[in-house]
Amino acid sequence: MPPHLRARGAETPVQHAVNEVIREGDPATWKVIDRLRHSPDDLARETGAALYELAQTSIGAPFMGRPTGEAPPLSPEPGIWVVQMPGLSLPGVSDAREDWNVLQRMSVALMHSMLAYGITTAGRKDLRGMRKVVAVPEVHVLTATKEGAAFLEYVARVGRALSTALVLDTQDPETLAALVGVVEQLSVVVGFQLTHPTQQDALAELLGLPPGPHTRRLIQAIGLHSNGEIRHGHAIVRDRRFQCATVQWDIPTYELLELLSTTPKPDNPDAERTTRPQEAAV
Repeated sequence: MPPHLRARGAETPVQHAVNEVIREGDPATWKVIDRLRHSPDDLARETGAALYELAQTSIGAPFMGRPTGEAPPLSPEPGIWVVQMPGLSLPGVSDAREDWNVLQRMSVALMHSMLAYGITTAGRKDLRGMRKVVAVPEVHVLTATKEGAAFLEYVARVGRALSTALVLDTQDPETLAALVGVVEQLSVVVGFQLTHPTQQDALAELLGLPPGPHTRRLIQAIGLHSNGEIRHGHAIVRDRRFQCATVQWDIPTYELLELLSTTPKPDNPDAERTTRPQEAAV
């Protein structure tokens, strides 16, 4: 809720509405907001109106808006579901929670909600017998907040209990290495080139390699040919038995290479391709 309403004590009528919705069964955030909007209490109505407006935004709607019923639920069939959350504004580690603005609060809540939805859905009875993976890219954005780091540890532990693999992608191994609950659940670690000594030592820890100048040079040399040119798909992999080896990942088809490419595409769809088919295996 907006800070000025929190300062006036709006948390009390909100908690009252939450308790009433829970007692009725089948609780939902939008039901709490609806009850606040129709409350005889002036502060409750004002709070409900403010939350309702926030629930109409692209960040607030997914976790506090009223479902439209237009989108079908996840079906128990093989497939890939991609969740995109553009416009997030997450607070930094040094930002005190009481200083978070409304957009930052909603961004944290949305990211938590989406991860929790993925994990709880994976535990559905009709999906428990399927092999499942929940992939979270750019994890360093989540671990930049204390709340995000704590929630990620929870998700990692619960995911293992639901026989759901969790795939984490981050550019900050130092922060990830500090999350004991996550590190304890890691079965495979894939490391790519890093140039900062602190990050190199953190990756060495995750890989189970002895930290020091030799390992740092090894990590910095990942992804480079002997002539200094970029070597795509080169990495160090630690398996579940804590054995490490350098690995070269190959993409089997040129079509898959195009699909996985993160290079910005030209506005002209007929523009000449810069990658030749014979370079598809990287």
